[in-house]
Amino acid sequence: MAERRLTFNVSELKNFAAKALNRPVEDVKTLRKIAEGSYNRILEVTMNDGSSILARLPYPSTLPRHLAVASEVTTLDFLRTNGIPTPRILDYSTREDAVGSEYMLMEGLPGKPLSSVWVSLTEEERYKILHQIITMEATLFAIKLPASVSIYYARELPRDTPRIDIPGFENGLCIGP
Repeated sequence: MAERRLTFNVSELKNFAAKALNRPVEDVKTLRKIAEGSYNRILEVTMNDGSSILARLPYPSTLPRHLAVASEVTTLDFLRTNGIPTPRILDYSTREDAVGSEYMLMEGLPGKPLSSVWVSLTEEERYKILHQIITMEATLFAIKLPASVSIYYARELPRDTPRIDIPGFENGLCIGP
């Protein structure tokens, strides 16, 4: 379990979360773990008024962590500009700063996990959801990229890193190492 042990500064994470919402840190009510995956731990930061955001911190075994976070941020932005609903990134760090770990702060999307409601859905509701998934997949497959590796903002990569620019994006999107 050492590869999942993540030490970080909880107070600083709360500070950055409050700042991302333009709130004082005193407005932070709770910070709780809501999920763990293969590469990340997901925390929910809830404010006194009930609003919340998600904090995603990569495990130490996710290497290189700074590139993983940079690529996830860029990929979510890229997908959203192509019509795929993704959470908006409110803040992120690709370095171990005051939090002590790389992180992403993002808005939560409304709704419930599909896995928690699937069995209670009617057949018609399931077909409707499957149609939405197929439509999103069709949108993804229609996107033409010059190569198939991770997507980055060029500013996130060291200058000497080999990359391929993605045409049509003035914000410096590229495919990287």
